Amino acid sequence: MKKLNLFFIIVFVSLLASESFTQTATSVILPQYIQGLNGTNNNRVPFVFRAKLDGLLPNTTYRFINQIVRSTDSPTTNGAGNCFFVPSSIDSPFVRTTSPDLNAGPYGSFTTDATGSYTGWFITEPTGNARFVPGSYIFMRIRLNDGAGGTTVATRLTLPDSVKVVNLYSSAAPGDTACTGIYGQSLATSKDFVFLYDNVSGSGRPIASATVENDGIDLAPVTSFAMFYRDSVENKVGYWGTIIPNVLPNGVRRIERRLFADGSLHPVVATDADGVWPSGVNTVSPTGGTAALRINVTDAPIPVELVSFSAKVQNGSVILNWITATETNNSGFEIQRNSGKGFAAIGFVNGNGTTTSKKEYSFVDKNVGQGSYSYRLKQIDLNGHYTFSNIVEINTELPREFNLAQNYPNPFNPSTKINFSLAVDSKIKLTIYNLLGQVVNTLINSNYTAGNHTVSFNANGLNSGIYFYKIEAFGIDGQNFVATRKMILTK
Repeated sequence: MKKLNLFFIIVFVSLLASESFTQTATSVILPQYIQGLNGTNNNRVPFVFRAKLDGLLPNTTYRFINQIVRSTDSPTTNGAGNCFFVPSSIDSPFVRTTSPDLNAGPYGSFTTDATGSYTGWFITEPTGNARFVPGSYIFMRIRLNDGAGGTTVATRLTLPDSVKVVNLYSSAAPGDTACTGIYGQSLATSKDFVFLYDNVSGSGRPIASATVENDGIDLAPVTSFAMFYRDSVENKVGYWGTIIPNVLPNGVRRIERRLFADGSLHPVVATDADGVWPSGVNTVSPTGGTAALRINVTDAPIPVELVSFSAKVQNGSVILNWITATETNNSGFEIQRNSGKGFAAIGFVNGNGTTTSKKEYSFVDKNVGQGSYSYRLKQIDLNGHYTFSNIVEINTELPREFNLAQNYPNPFNPSTKINFSLAVDSKIKLTIYNLLGQVVNTLINSNYTAGNHTVSFNANGLNSGIYFYKIEAFGIDGQNFVATRKMILTK
């Protein structure tokens, strides 16, 4: 009986372990179409997708290579296609390879979270391999090492959803196997990603995907890439390029931007009700092939890239300051205040139209009584479209002591707010540190008046983990105040 019980215990534990470490790959954002040709392929266009890998070892760094397979390929087939590896930091260049290798490299790498999961960007370059047959369907396969520095394949994970292969032809071709190039100019941040949909709401899977240039790879001399991509997209900051199928009855009706850091949706998206964009470009079942369509910056702009928005109290007034990195057709900003009865407009500041340079703005709300107030910006385009900024809050009652509050929300992704109070006018330094004590951001290094203040911190570009924020205040009356608090970034 003891031997029998021991047998069942061993079997149960084995099954439990097997279930606990089942490794899976699922699609997060997977376009429906990829360019491809089985043979000499000189019309290549990168294919971007986002995937989630589960069941891996927690807090472990893996090497990986992503390629494509057919449904008839065996589970141990590596696949075909070249790779663009997306780095963990937006400050590092993408890496292209035609000969990925888990031993000598190049290979990609990522680190799982505490649950053994990883979600990230992957880019495939279609080649002339026999699997890229126009009209056929392929699957994305990601192979991994053992997570312990191994140089051979330990796991192959395949996304369950297929992608249809279509090709860029220079002349008329069978509709359901053909595609047309499409590219555009935007003021989006380099290394973010663009996705195209055939519906306004962005439901379902996107039609196509693209990287916002410049990504650090020089494809201009690579003659195997589509001519429109090399001439009109590659190395041109803010440009993007991809393909759309020639059978597309709705046309492209939505162009959205996803952030490099975490894949979150940029709040401003470009939409068109019928697929014929304001500049006149018609994306409904196109037939241009290698003669690519161009989406103008006025068709699909990113109106304003707001870097910061803050409020402070000075001499009985509230001073609002904000900075933009880029603007497109920006008429200006309506300033709105909420004192407890809802937001109402209290002023307007003119914008700078279209610009790629940083601009600084300010607005003074004079003679504000004591109490708590909320402010937001209504950014208005020249065509009347508008978006709202985040909300900043401030209390005009003077505090009696210095204080550094816990950030909120906490944990956060990717933004949080930090509140602090100054009993007297002070020189302030507010700094963000990582666990190694290294400075990752200096939020404030200037003079502030007595009062309650709020500053926003956006952690795009930082990895998940524990960080510390430290305030150093040097009061005009000789009082000094230093405090440090912990915050947690989860992605």
